[in-house]
Amino acid sequence: MDTRTYVARLPYTRYVIPYRCQREVQRRLGELVALPIRSFDGGEAPAVLRYSAGKEQEGGGLEFRLVDGRLFLPMRTHRRVGDGLAMDLAREEDLPRLFGEATAAALDNPLIRRDLHFRDGDKLETIEDVQARDLAQGERARWGSSDLDKTRTHAFMQAEALVLIDGVVHHRTAEPVWVVDGPKVSAVLGRHYDTDRWYGAGDIRHRGFPEKGTEAREAFCRHLGADMAPMKQFFRADRFDDAVAYAAEFGTPEVSGSIDVLGDAPLHLPEFAHFAAKLVQRLERDLNAEDFRSFGRGRLMIYADFRDAVALLGQGDRSALDPAVDAMRRLVHGIPVDPEAKPLSRYSRWVVPYRAFVRRWECETARPDFDLYPEQSIAEEAVPDLPAPGFAA
Repeated sequence: MDTRTYVARLPYTRYVIPYRCQREVQRRLGELVALPIRSFDGGEAPAVLRYSAGKEQEGGGLEFRLVDGRLFLPMRTHRRVGDGLAMDLAREEDLPRLFGEATAAALDNPLIRRDLHFRDGDKLETIEDVQARDLAQGERARWGSSDLDKTRTHAFMQAEALVLIDGVVHHRTAEPVWVVDGPKVSAVLGRHYDTDRWYGAGDIRHRGFPEKGTEAREAFCRHLGADMAPMKQFFRADRFDDAVAYAAEFGTPEVSGSIDVLGDAPLHLPEFAHFAAKLVQRLERDLNAEDFRSFGRGRLMIYADFRDAVALLGQGDRSALDPAVDAMRRLVHGIPVDPEAKPLSRYSRWVVPYRAFVRRWECETARPDFDLYPEQSIAEEAVPDLPAPGFAA
């Protein structure tokens, strides 16, 4: 491993009162900053996961590399091919423009602050150039405050989250996951190239879960909890069979993409126990008066057990999950439902998700490492040490 330094032109905003003017305006400028990037040989950063969205040719896809116990994904950029642009792997020579000099790649570039997407980053002058030109013309503008420090800090953080592996630019990222949405099973990148999905922060630094110990984990759990639903579930990269089994409850599984585990990959997707209680509470609300009118005495008594368990879950008693799941299992027993029938019966809106939930709970609890309170062991882990930046502009 060695460290190489690259000079990037960073776009930023500075307030200025132009010569012979009284009103303050914003001026976009560029700042040349030296950014150190670590470089590794392929043997120092082994491939541990291979991801494919299902559209690549045979042997295509993206390989996740392991560096310092973190996952790194190849970064792509726009490259001119003939009269058009095509996506290609970013290489060492692309580094300076990835930080703001490119006209096309900068638009969805995670290296640039989300509020500074400039199309003309490579044309921006430095303040020294502007002042020298004004002085030569006998003009003297009055310069005010700027967000240069914020821009420079952001660039340093992003540079720390980048590495070169065999000359290809990689950025630190989250693991890929399986997303089940009804009968559809999709391989999905934990962090998309051009969106903030999964992680609200606009920095790669905060996308490489677990980046800041328990604080990032809690934010991650809250986001997943908000996005998860009875039909939509997330499964770790190494739990494809569980994902397919869950999707089968909603119909014939339709799989798109692939995730191959090639080595010992650090997979941190929070355990299902984090979200099970809220899902049970949400499922309980799907029952309505029309359902109750069709229940016999036996099924009403089962629902009473289910409602009591849900009440305990609402008080934070996660030990009530087993009784709740058992009641769900008994509640749907003997109700014939065809999830692929059109239109669905009135029972399908809750019986099918109930059965899917019971199936997943059985899969999860059958694992030897199942933990009903995984957050307790997570909280005891030490926050991972990040290499000291040591950046100098």
